[in-house]
Amino acid sequence: MEKNHISTTASVLPRFHPTRNAWANLGWIFSSIPGFEKDHPYVFVFPSTNPKAGCIFKLFHNPKLESSFLEISKCDDLVLSNVSISAIQPVELSHVDLCIWRDVPTDTNALLGLYREGSAPLKVGEFLSDIIQVVQCIPVTQGYITSHTQVKIQVVPDTNPLPSFEDLSLLSTKEPFFISVATELLVEELNISTEADCSFAKCYNAFLHPISLSSQGKRKGSWIKLKTLQGNFIYAKAIPTCDIAENVVRMPPTLSSLLRENETSCILDMDSPTVVTAKKIRLRCISIPFPLDTTLHKKVLDFAREVLCRGTELYPKTMFTLCIDNKSNYFHDFHVPFNESSQFVWFMMDEVDAPAGEIYFIDHSTEVEVYINKTLSFLPSLKKRLLPFVTTNAVSRKLYNMLKALYLRPHSSVHHPFYIISGWKFLEMNEIVSCISSNLGVPLFSVSCYDLVDLDRKKVASKITEFLKPLECYPYGLIVVKDLNVLNLPIEGSSNNVNPQIITIFKEVLDSFCNNRFAIVGAATNIDSIPEEIMAESFYEFTFSNLTDEERLELLRILSKDFHIEKSVNFMEIAKATSAFSLSQLSALVETSLLRAIRRLKENSYLDFSIQSSGPTILQDDIYKEIDVHRKEAVNGEFKVPKVKWEDVGGLEEAKNILKDTLQLPLLRPELFDKGVNIRAGVLLYGPPGTGKTLLAKAVATELSLSFLSVKGPELLNMYVGESEANMREIFTKARNVAPCIIFFDELDSVAPKRGNSSDSGNVMDRIVSQLLAELDAVQKSDEFVFVVGATNRPDLLDPSLLRPGRFDKMVYLGINSTIVAREKVLRTITRKFKLGEDVDFHVIAKQCTNNLTGADLYALCADALSLALKRKTTEVEEAVRNSDIYASIEDFLHAHEDQDVLDLRIQQYDFEVALQKLNPSVSELELEHYSRLKEQFQNDYKGTG
Repeated sequence: MEKNHISTTASVLPRFHPTRNAWANLGWIFSSIPGFEKDHPYVFVFPSTNPKAGCIFKLFHNPKLESSFLEISKCDDLVLSNVSISAIQPVELSHVDLCIWRDVPTDTNALLGLYREGSAPLKVGEFLSDIIQVVQCIPVTQGYITSHTQVKIQVVPDTNPLPSFEDLSLLSTKEPFFISVATELLVEELNISTEADCSFAKCYNAFLHPISLSSQGKRKGSWIKLKTLQGNFIYAKAIPTCDIAENVVRMPPTLSSLLRENETSCILDMDSPTVVTAKKIRLRCISIPFPLDTTLHKKVLDFAREVLCRGTELYPKTMFTLCIDNKSNYFHDFHVPFNESSQFVWFMMDEVDAPAGEIYFIDHSTEVEVYINKTLSFLPSLKKRLLPFVTTNAVSRKLYNMLKALYLRPHSSVHHPFYIISGWKFLEMNEIVSCISSNLGVPLFSVSCYDLVDLDRKKVASKITEFLKPLECYPYGLIVVKDLNVLNLPIEGSSNNVNPQIITIFKEVLDSFCNNRFAIVGAATNIDSIPEEIMAESFYEFTFSNLTDEERLELLRILSKDFHIEKSVNFMEIAKATSAFSLSQLSALVETSLLRAIRRLKENSYLDFSIQSSGPTILQDDIYKEIDVHRKEAVNGEFKVPKVKWEDVGGLEEAKNILKDTLQLPLLRPELFDKGVNIRAGVLLYGPPGTGKTLLAKAVATELSLSFLSVKGPELLNMYVGESEANMREIFTKARNVAPCIIFFDELDSVAPKRGNSSDSGNVMDRIVSQLLAELDAVQKSDEFVFVVGATNRPDLLDPSLLRPGRFDKMVYLGINSTIVAREKVLRTITRKFKLGEDVDFHVIAKQCTNNLTGADLYALCADALSLALKRKTTEVEEAVRNSDIYASIEDFLHAHEDQDVLDLRIQQYDFEVALQKLNPSVSELELEHYSRLKEQFQNDYKGTG
């Protein structure tokens, strides 16, 4: 929090009121909260353990209330608990969407008037009445509405509404329901996104439907006993939620990790656990994400004691986290939102000295012993949030099933199997492996080959033994060996590279462990650079390829689950627009979109605390702007989506329509091509130079959001035998990895001339043509959308095999602008961003042009006219300075007239006429006749394909 927003602690009492207001003794508020203003009586009230659950209230004076007491309405989550209060300046909402869950007469205007007149806060998800719910707020998730706020209302008829906060509160205090309730509850694991969800205030939470709770007479926040069918049981705190089925209990991995793998259901037991005060507990620190010095070591342990002794209830063997800011070494018992430097320390209660009981209460009378042991416990991994992706992605699912089979079969014939994964960055592959190990309940250990390589085999073995020694106490585990590519590098001063034997040494050391089952996963970005000795040890190789649209859609939904996204955002369209993005880049996209939303609000002078507490809403515009920023990184500098729109291409309407029909249909209706219908592999654009072939290809890629790769002939040639064909294969491989994609071969006749006519001794060009034909055939049969566009001025020089159906089977002729209307349209397109004089008449200019001007010639005409206008304006300024006694230089003149439009540069009709007189057409009349004959020849020879 910002320094000018100091919090104080209060005890909360419920109060019925139709809007979200709060009451307190303002005398106490003024003395306790610096920065609180009478003209802006708003406060942010939040549980100390979870600021994300906080709400904004408008504060009113109640002189009868004692100090440190606060009455609130419409927020059952904060009732009967200690909260923190901070002054806040709320954000004015520009848009609010309401949903009416039943089609009955409702005076919505009167209800909204109540909120507008009192400037009462609103929050996404809350009910304004029994049937009216707030479903979206922009630009933040909670703020106040005014007369300027646009309110959109949607009616959903014949639907039972979700209970409001008041309904939940009443439901938990009612007598048990006499209705049929499921006795057996299915266990679901809560997908956590941050270690903050495992804080000691949340690690015991089990979410159930209110009916399931009330049927057993249980209240919100009370301890419950969940007993499995196998006789095991755990204790949890009951949290009612309507976002769950009545026969389901949802719990965090801190609780589910206490269950065995086959324990997938449980029964809500009538017995309540006994809570006793502990005399002494022994707390173990099991994970610290940073190195400890003596001072920081003491600070970690002292802080753990301080937090627990405030009055905490603990259940043995359950893990929880405490938060630390690794920049300031300041500890929190809750996660500070939007703090990128937050890291988390994991703890678990090992031993307790107390009277007989199940739950132990710790206060200042309890002796707390804390020690650090980071090697003897399995940590619930946060990567479980990616489990839906892991189980749907074909490669990761196969790896998951193989590892699962290994650990479920104690006497597997495969001893310490070694798998290789490649294709992605180490960080992304590590995320997948972490998710798999977490779901299987297997501890994960990782080491980099950089830490193991050495000249001496004995030293390599010593390093591996030192790494594996702490693992001997584990019955099973998963070892990740990163940077396998390093093992192929030669070591200076050594003729015998022993490092490729690392996996063999790993297995030799692991064989010394008795009855321990360990799998080894080696990670490399490129499988081709792994030494042969390592590949020979591999049991199976997994290569991750580019994400499909469906996989990116699933990941976007997972990664954005904890963010507030505008309702109109179409994740399927975003998945298509991020075709080249990897897992980590998708994650970064969501996070930077949030930062862009925060920056947008800061431009309106809102303070950081107000923005963070209100919960910024990510708009569609935020996401698409960040897509443009991340796309350069995503396509590795080779592929890009051009910024050429249809309006940048003047004329060529027939060619535009052909390309739209050819490319748009497979993208928009891919299911039509799942029934044996092949997608066209390519289009050939031919015609005189300067007619817009390259521009048209870029415009197609832009309009359809396709990655674009332009290939020039000389880029493919290599002096070594076979390398030129390898370059051609690599181009298509990369294109498939970033599909959907367009490969554009400019001057195709230089890449694929007629075979048999080449003069080079190695027949390099013939082999390149053969490789191109093979790749075009593979593209047509492939599921990936890779489209090839070729451009040439000489189609008669191309190898005839390229023009058969299934390859470049669509030939589009791009001619010159031979009519006055066409030339006028091109001129208007080129100059649409120019400032033009009032006397400019493009019809007259187009009429004066000759019939053999190409699009490039008309662009040169406009550029020359702009240059003439610039020279004229420069001469006028120089003349004004020369005839003036005030200005010593042009800089003085410009500085004196910086607020005036003296440099307003406008192109006049005269500029175009002068430029036209100096313009020489790039295509002669004789050449035009040659291209006309070519067009007629290819339309006759290949009329079935055009």
